[in-house]
Amino acid sequence: MFESRRCPASMDMIRNHAFTLLAVLMSWQCHASCWAQDAASSERPTKVSDSIPNWDDVPGVDSFIHDGEARRRFQVTGKGLAVVVISTGINPDHASFSGRLLKGINLSGEDNNDDTIDRNGSGSHSAGIIARVAPGAKIIPIKVFSEHGGGEWRAIEACLEWVQAQREQILARHGVRISVVCMPLSDNTNMTAPEMENASAPARVRIIDLIQKLHSQGIAVCVPAGNAFQGSEGMGFPAVLPPTISVGAVNDVDVARAANNQPILQFASGLKILSLKRGRCSPFSQRLSDERGGKSRTDVFAPGISIISAGPYRADDPQATRTGRSTQTGTSPACSFAAGAILLVQERCRILTAGFGKKDWLPTVDFVAENLHAGGVEFIDEEEEDDGVSNTRQKYRRLDVVQTMELITKRHQADLSRIRQLLLIEAQKNNNSERPEVLPTPKGGKILEKTID
Repeated sequence: MFESRRCPASMDMIRNHAFTLLAVLMSWQCHASCWAQDAASSERPTKVSDSIPNWDDVPGVDSFIHDGEARRRFQVTGKGLAVVVISTGINPDHASFSGRLLKGINLSGEDNNDDTIDRNGSGSHSAGIIARVAPGAKIIPIKVFSEHGGGEWRAIEACLEWVQAQREQILARHGVRISVVCMPLSDNTNMTAPEMENASAPARVRIIDLIQKLHSQGIAVCVPAGNAFQGSEGMGFPAVLPPTISVGAVNDVDVARAANNQPILQFASGLKILSLKRGRCSPFSQRLSDERGGKSRTDVFAPGISIISAGPYRADDPQATRTGRSTQTGTSPACSFAAGAILLVQERCRILTAGFGKKDWLPTVDFVAENLHAGGVEFIDEEEEDDGVSNTRQKYRRLDVVQTMELITKRHQADLSRIRQLLLIEAQKNNNSERPEVLPTPKGGKILEKTID
């Protein structure tokens, strides 16, 4: 299901490997509907070309979303924040997670509640991406999928309830605030708006309520759009829910057509991909534009092709457990990149508003989602002869962390005068005996719209 490798000794050895693209497209039966960790099982690649570069072969990912530049320029790492990764657990012995993990819980119904070890690979892969983008954030694993893949919607419900119940305790115990829930799962639907008849199961209804509650508390629930694109716009559940931050996949590399015209990706469904163009929507990724989806749009797109990250725990191979890797393709890796970026954005907002003395607050999820979208790079889903699908010709936005940070800073500066007035009103409410002649310049903006009473 997942390919895990030891770290090779040299870059030449890396280039000699054919890193298999795995779309993480396992499906599980849940009540009357089917849901999957990423998308429909028919979208599993059955043939992969050796010509597709991997993360270590090209500087593409960092130069594509500019997360490294954002960390350097804006001095953000996700410090003081925590992300909950709802998946197959995490490999606690992997070098990527040294000093970064907090205790989570096993809600898969297997083993005991304390066993969050990932023997499958999906959770470690997601967490490894997040750790790369936001190295200062803490990671909390919730194991909800069985080792071989399986679960039910009521288990997802239990995960979100756990986050609600534990968030203040984790803040008190560890001094970090849960600000993101990374939930790499989707069902096999393709909706342009929430359809309540597809959410009639009690667990789904409860999931909708819990996501809305987390949203109201500033906790971003980040989910993949799904991998079941077949030519028409839409996303699966829960990505189509407006309170989530939904993420599609975009190509961060160019892969030319092979000389023998053989596909570089081939799926059991019949989809054959002959080439990839950097900056275009990945052919398998579901997508929903502003025009068609409105509030249910796909918020942002991020890299999802041949992404290498941390591998699973292997009891028979300590070295592979420590340094092993897995390669995945799909909207789940894209979701993980976005989750890491959200942590950076949230920390930036906290830095900008430090002058208000609000250390543990979070910006609204809508504020984060809007700036991720508006700060992204626009691209058009134009018709491509070689991508094997009918394209939508709609406009979407791909993740650019630096542009998002710049936009937030610009909007913050534009709102300083309004915030100064709010501070003066607040000072008068508190019956200050002396009104200061010069009020210190506050570090805030629209970010604080709902934090000043």
